[in-house]
Amino acid sequence: TNQNYIDRLRLPIIQSPMFIVSNARLVIASSKAGIVGSFPTKLPTLEALDQEFTNINQALGSGKDALPWAVNIIVSKMYARSNDDIDLILKHKP
Repeated sequence: TNQNYIDRLRLPIIQSPMFIVSNARLVIASSKAGIVGSFPTKLPTLEALDQEFTNINQALGSGKDALPWAVNIIVSKMYARSNDDIDLILKHKP
């Protein structure tokens, strides 16, 4: 449940998904430090995004015992990959 994730947070903080500097390493470090790590989906390729999600899940776990993390999806008519990004989000379940 969502409460399970909340109970494992050290502080009620979400690390901002900063376009230039946020990546899997920052998300992992933030989540392990007890806050919610996050990053934007705008990576050069869908394959690169899939790999970042995989790296995060491998480091933080998955399912009900996983450390919490988040993703900032770009939703715009100008960003043609939104639907593909959503599919990856559903696959990896941040």
